[in-house]
Parts: sequence; C-alpha cells; structure tokens
Amino acid sequence: MAHYHLKIENMATISHYAAGSAIAYINDQLYVAGDNMGHVLVLDTSFQEVDTISIGDVPEGLLHKAIKHDIEAATAIHHEGKDALLLISSGSRKKHRDNAWIIDITKRQTIQLSLRPFYDRLRDAGLQKLNIEGAAAIPGGMVLSNRGNNDYPQNHLIITSPSFFWTEQDTAPISIKQIGLETSNATFSGLSGMDYSPLSDCLLLTVSTEDTNNAYLDGAIGKSYLWLVYNFSAKTTNDNIVPDHIIDLEAADSRFNRQKIETVCILSESANEMRLALAADNDSGDTVMFEVQITMLSVH
Repeated sequence: MAHYHLKIENMATISHYAAGSAIAYINDQLYVAGDNMGHVLVLDTSFQEVDTISIGDVPEGLLHKAIKHDIEAATAIHHEGKDALLLISSGSRKKHRDNAWIIDITKRQTIQLSLRPFYDRLRDAGLQKLNIEGAAAIPGGMVLSNRGNNDYPQNHLIITSPSFFWTEQDTAPISIKQIGLETSNATFSGLSGMDYSPLSDCLLLTVSTEDTNNAYLDGAIGKSYLWLVYNFSAKTTNDNIVPDHIIDLEAADSRFNRQKIETVCILSESANEMRLALAADNDSGDTVMFEVQITMLSVH
C-alpha cells in the first residue's frame, strides 16, 4: 500500500467569487466555475485573477438558487482542433440544470448545449437522484461522477464517450459503476469532484460529508477526503470500484477543518509527486483555493 505526505503550498480566499465548485487547468491557467455564478474566473497558478469569461446570456454576478446553473463539473477538452473548457450542470433539477457549455478559451466564445437527452438516459438507466459533480477525460472516453446523499447513500461513476455532450447524446455508451465504501447513512461521504492522470493512470476524487437528504439543498459541512484509484483503466470493467487510498485532508493539515472541498485538478506530476489545486465552497459567499503537494513515501 502506498503512503503519502500532503503539504499545503499555497492557500487563498477569493472573497468576491462565491461557491467555487469546478476547476480545470489549461495552458498554465486555472478556470474556476461557481455553481451559482454567471461567469468563470481565470486564475494564474498563484491564484491571482487574470480574467473572467461570461457563461451564456446571464448576468455575471451571483445567481439565485432557483435559477442558478449549478455548474459542478469542469474539464479540459480538445474541441474542433482547439483547447476548450467543458462545463457541466448537475442535473439535480431539469429546469436550468440540464446544460453544458463549451468555452473556446482563446476567443472567449461560449456554446451552450442542453444535456436533457443524455441526462434523461441516465435517469432511465437507474440514476433517479441525478447530481453530477465531476468530469474527467480518460483514454478513449469521459468519466462523470454522480453524488449521493443521506437518503440515497450511493456514489456512481458514469463512463461514456468523449463526445457524449456534442454529437452522441442519444447514442453514447453508458456504463454505470458504483464507487465507494460501505458506510451508514449518517457518515455517508459524497463525491464532489475529480481529475484523471494519464501519466499514472490514477483517478483522483474529492469526497465530502454533508448533512443533506437531497441533491438540491446544501447541508452542514463535515469532513473532506481525497480518494485515489490506481490502475483506473483496468477497473472500468468492474461493477464496483473501491478507492485504493484515502487521504483525510483535515488530519493531514488542520487548515482543511470546515472546508468543503468541491473539486481537484492536477497542476503537475512526476513519478512520485503530484501538485494539485483544490477548491472549497463553504456556503459563506467566497471560494477558498489550495495548492497542495502529495509525495509518495513508500509502497508496501
């Protein structure tokens, strides 16, 4: 079993941007989406703001819960020959939350898409409590994460095609996998974000406890964890996937106390180290960013 040392290298509170819930790293810049914001925040690797990008025909400020897009997932894609950012709504409500956006990061142009056909297929496939929280490109495909809650204590991964959102909503393959550990409802840990390393074939997932019984309402903040799934490509045929290593973030550093970690992305990595960016949404009107370094100490 691998053992890791986690160190916070940088921490910044962005007080003017609420509810950072999805991040992607493209060309040395971080793209941060808030679940109730009408624009994307562009940061450098020191977490300094360098730009903003509007999301569709909505105001750039804070959106009311009833009409917010609930963007919970972001990933870098290559679209029509260009680097682009893909943003995905949670699907927790059909109105306003069944959408995706493709953002050309060079031209700052945005295409909005309805994900209703694909999301309806997920609902018909058994995911009645839809709450998409993470997305990551994997070799030959895309993986999405669906978060459970206290009344629906199951997390799932959805493995599909890389163009499921663009040309294949009605035909893209859907493979649903249960992921996680057996827990009681009171201690249920729900998926909140993810990234994938093509170098190490490792799927990284952020996980948090929250006292809520549905996919719509927020709850009291609990603890946050980082799950690592090694050799992920070989495990995509499994019906159930169990994390190989779990890092209790608060136990690693007390500054993670009461921080609801929403997502993770890889900034750089080597054979035994990863530099990650994490985003926390603490329901307080701001976003807290962390840069952490994880070092593999030994393997037994």
